[in-house]
Amino acid sequence: MGPRWARNGSFLVYRRLNQDVPAFNRFLREAATRLSATTMPGLTPERFGAMVVGRWRSGAPLLRAIQNDDVDLASSKASNNDFDFLNPGSAADQFPPALADPAGEVCPAAAHIRKVNPRSVPTDQGGEVRTLVRRILRRGIPFGDPLPISSENDPANADRGLLFVSYQASIQNQFEFLQSAWANSEGRPTSQLTGNAGHDLIIGQNPASDRSRFILVGVDQTRVDAPPHIEWVYPTAGGYFFSPSRTALSIVLGSSHQSIGPSSSKPRTGWRARKSTRLA
Repeated sequence: MGPRWARNGSFLVYRRLNQDVPAFNRFLREAATRLSATTMPGLTPERFGAMVVGRWRSGAPLLRAIQNDDVDLASSKASNNDFDFLNPGSAADQFPPALADPAGEVCPAAAHIRKVNPRSVPTDQGGEVRTLVRRILRRGIPFGDPLPISSENDPANADRGLLFVSYQASIQNQFEFLQSAWANSEGRPTSQLTGNAGHDLIIGQNPASDRSRFILVGVDQTRVDAPPHIEWVYPTAGGYFFSPSRTALSIVLGSSHQSIGPSSSKPRTGWRARKSTRLA
């Protein structure tokens, strides 16, 4: 048992993620060119990129904006997240209702947003209630100079990417689980519905002995292989930390002269009871 002041705290994961934007754009163009000539006529690199991520560049979900990006949809916080992979959406706003897509024919089952948050689709962990405990609270801050849209070259070879942080109650059962058990797996999290649908091509990091990665796309579930030995997103720094609750900070900073340990005795005089604030 940890010290009393650790109660209601959260664990923080930090990652500095470099992004090879030109290489990713080249992959999107080359894959879209091959697919448009065979099973998916008219497929553009932009739409294929939305299939790999599950959202368009603006953030609009593919299941509510199938053919083209929709900046207005992305700007609507409620509508932007009002979709479910298993069930159809309702026409509760001015945007097209979300499609039901359990087999990943529109938004691939291995798309990034489905790998890390399958929503109501049953997974290898069970039903929706069993998978909710895997969710994390995360934010990202981009760094470095942006490139022109769809640029495949960077003469300056500049350093750019994302500063990622996430809060969770358990690093092992949430952050590490999402990365190792789901993102890096061919068949998880929804293998019983889709079979081996592929890897998360955005954050998946397979062992060095086997860098092969793929994703199944479209109604025909065409296999698209990522270039071997190339990662578009790779960590260059990071760490695991404990983030105390605001209650703990007020106790520590307001009573730094007093001993705060795992004792089960009542707080000393001068400590004021405050309502705990849970961050995870």
